[in-house]
Amino acid sequence: MLMAMESLLKSRRLARGMTVRAAAKELGVTPGTYLRWEAGEIPSPSKRARVEKLFGVGFDAVERDQK
Repeated sequence: MLMAMESLLKSRRLARGMTVRAAAKELGVTPGTYLRWEAGEIPSPSKRARVEKLFGVGFDAVERDQK
């Protein structure tokens, strides 16, 4: 079973040694927006692509696993 996206985002961010602020800056969003993603909110399609590229995660696979 795949890890929930919110857990995966946090673990990938921490593995890269990034703070919430650094991840948010890299993704072009506010820290509050990024924290909502770590809490389970799904980013817009344009932001999803940036998150997937930065952290090497795929939202589609995780969403299929959670259904």
